[in-house]
Amino acid sequence: MIARYWGKAGREAGDGTYHPLACHGLDVAACAQALVERDAWLGARLGALCPFPGALWPGAAVFFVALHDAGKFSHVFQGSRPDLLRRLQGRAPSVPYGRERHHTLLATALLPRHVFPLLRSRLGLEAHDPEDVDLALAPLAAAVFGHHGVPVPARPAVNREECFSKDDLVAVLEYAELCVGLFLPPSSPGPMPELAACARFSWLLAGLCVLADWLGSDERFFPPAPHIADYADYYHRCALPSARQALDASGVLPAAARGGLRFEDLFPELIGHPPTPLQRHARDAELADGPQLHILEDLTGSGKTEAALILAARLMDKGLAQGLYFALPTMATSNAMYARLAGCYRRLFAAGERPSLTLAHGGRRLVDAYLASIPLDGIAAQGPGAAGTVDGDEAGPECAGWLADNAKKALLAPAGVGTVDQALLGVLPARHQSLRLLGLARNVLVVDEVHAYDDYVNALLCNLLRFHAALGGSAVLLSATLPLNLKRRLAAAFQEGLGVEPAVPASVAYPLAGAVSAGTGVAERAVEPAPWAPRRVAVDWAHDSDEACAALAAVARGGGCACWVRNAVDDAVEACGALRAMEGVDPDRVLLFHARFAAGDRLDVEQRLLDLFGKHGTDRAGRIVVATQVAEASLDVDFDFMVSDLASVEALIQRVGRLCRHRRGLGRTPRLLVHGPEYTDAPGADWYAAFFSRGRWVYPVHGVLWRTARVLLERGGLDLPGDARALVEAVHGDDAVEVPEGLARRDIRAEGELRAMAQMAAFNTLEFERGYATAFGDRWDAEERIPTRLGEPTRLLRLARWDGTRLAPWCAAATEQRAWSLSELRVRRTLLDSVDAPSPECAAQIATLRATWRGHDDTLVVPLVARIPNGWIASGVVQGGRSSLASVQVEYEHKTGLFVSRSEYF
Repeated sequence: MIARYWGKAGREAGDGTYHPLACHGLDVAACAQALVERDAWLGARLGALCPFPGALWPGAAVFFVALHDAGKFSHVFQGSRPDLLRRLQGRAPSVPYGRERHHTLLATALLPRHVFPLLRSRLGLEAHDPEDVDLALAPLAAAVFGHHGVPVPARPAVNREECFSKDDLVAVLEYAELCVGLFLPPSSPGPMPELAACARFSWLLAGLCVLADWLGSDERFFPPAPHIADYADYYHRCALPSARQALDASGVLPAAARGGLRFEDLFPELIGHPPTPLQRHARDAELADGPQLHILEDLTGSGKTEAALILAARLMDKGLAQGLYFALPTMATSNAMYARLAGCYRRLFAAGERPSLTLAHGGRRLVDAYLASIPLDGIAAQGPGAAGTVDGDEAGPECAGWLADNAKKALLAPAGVGTVDQALLGVLPARHQSLRLLGLARNVLVVDEVHAYDDYVNALLCNLLRFHAALGGSAVLLSATLPLNLKRRLAAAFQEGLGVEPAVPASVAYPLAGAVSAGTGVAERAVEPAPWAPRRVAVDWAHDSDEACAALAAVARGGGCACWVRNAVDDAVEACGALRAMEGVDPDRVLLFHARFAAGDRLDVEQRLLDLFGKHGTDRAGRIVVATQVAEASLDVDFDFMVSDLASVEALIQRVGRLCRHRRGLGRTPRLLVHGPEYTDAPGADWYAAFFSRGRWVYPVHGVLWRTARVLLERGGLDLPGDARALVEAVHGDDAVEVPEGLARRDIRAEGELRAMAQMAAFNTLEFERGYATAFGDRWDAEERIPTRLGEPTRLLRLARWDGTRLAPWCAAATEQRAWSLSELRVRRTLLDSVDAPSPECAAQIATLRATWRGHDDTLVVPLVARIPNGWIASGVVQGGRSSLASVQVEYEHKTGLFVSRSEYF
């Protein structure tokens, strides 16, 4: 009977090729079985979480996976290809197939009378109340029937009699009995599986099923096999061998850890430079058994990245992880970390292994080094000089094509770098989030710049640590300026995931290394600073922009290099123009860096900054960089002098980490000039806003900025690292000085919005104990529409050049698709609503282009027209307030980026 049902078919109606449904189910089951057998850590962790007796592992899990497409036995689904339904069953479709009768929903109608009774019998659960057993097993069914990335309702509005004929039900039972014989050995009467245990297990089972389904649907390894007589024989002789081949090609399987790795093995380029105290701690500290959280707090440039890699290597060697994922705040910082890891990540793994290194963020396809690491055949690199060709530890990075073709797969790689958002999607109701959780659970999660996020992201990060610990993962958190109250929340979340009573981090030492585990609770150890780290940063104040510009120009004229970090893009553009116009300043040696560059131009600027001001930079004398916060974190650049707009204390500490950073700076005196309003003990509501009319929105709680100014004036400078903890706690700590009433009243609304952020995170995020279920109803959505961050709505722009006859992408590239991607940038939605086409011909070309773009319904094409003497312009409209509209002029130049000016209201 089951031979009459198709599971996979050609895309075009009338294409007679098909793969039997039973074969596809067994293909996917074979991928699941091969994965848990060949991935020792994942198999052990799934086995530990499995709610059934050991004799039923892994068979019970593979059985559920084999049933993932049981709903396709319905004639409703079979009728979605009328030609195959007539050919195989001699009948015509009678009930339309669609969203309300999707095969994932149809499957749930089979549970009460067909699947669960069979399971109760085979699992030795007949002595227990059937309703209790079915309730406990429901999360596992939801996990596999939700393999399209969204859990299905436990009781969908599907009419079983309408959707399954008698023949369909006979086929379901025949297939289920086949799977019972293959995967479930007879079991003596056993204990009642706990609902909570099934719910916990369902998260990884869901991820396992999605991964197995994607692998098992690859026709390169599982071609159509319409004439199968013995399905059990097919499973053993065809499906399992093919599953092993698919796994080998995918890059999903872990690479063996190198083991016994010494500091000099991991960082041979540092031979002759002894490890810093923090790095020695990471190398020598005793590791606990089981999942653990390490929190490393030290200044920028102290070697936290290397310390995290040492800990990851040791955790891998101990069998507590199989790789790592490095999560960073932005795409720019992710790109920089990718470049750093590309040269050393192989050293974490045994000789001869070919681990993939993935880059996970929305702009990964624009990073040439990452693209070069992906083999052209999508499976494996071959031949001398091919991407990924292995030649010892110094071989370049490689990434298996299967992992690289979808951002959702990126976290499955043995090594990965990307934005923290990619990890946070694992605890949000985003499609296929379970796949992300599965990948993360196998790896050490390293989160850099932990202090850099708002209350919404912090709440999501706490929940991610809760999930990660519960699923057996370990994590390392890195920060230069982590407030004690936030550190306690993060540690408590991890301990909650471990299921232990929380111990509270208490040490105020700095630098500090802390560890959290079930066995040791919280262990904290003060660490000496790096020998070159202690220094005093002289802090002066400038209360107008002319004074700031004069100080920068003086440094440049003297042969030094300087940077002004501004809080708003338009302020940065304005300052850059003023500096370029100053007498004695070479305008070509004033660089601008902010977030409103087209992607291609921004990548060029980032690389130029690293070339000029990086560790091996040259030709920096007399140069000035004007930047926004994009230069604040993780870019390894170094300046002699800095001006900074007044920002929160942790941001200022991060920024001065770019002062005299490299060892070439030994002997230099770091100097910081803070540009901001004069301090007063009685600030009014507009104390900060009146001075920074544009930047006032960047830091919504201005009391934090007042506290920062107060503590800086009190201390007269920054003694680092000794002052770091006291500075942060003086601004963010529970005992921080009260903000004066005038400014506090202004902040009431902003603080309420921050509390609302945390509440929104609690509303949006998943709950581990509920399991992979439908608790979130219709809130499950595509990841593009699930917010990993809250903020002002934005819009994607695609910049184009209009020469009077042809519309072309702003940036050039080998393919038109890549050229348009390089020409993108994202801006606040309030900046621009629409853009005028300079001619009907241009408008027609824009319409033609948009018709070919998928997923760009809201993307705005900006046709730029050349002007004399330089730059490009366009005109448009933006909402001006209430019902009024304002006409705007859009200016773009590759050295200054995008600038929008309003001209008139109408």
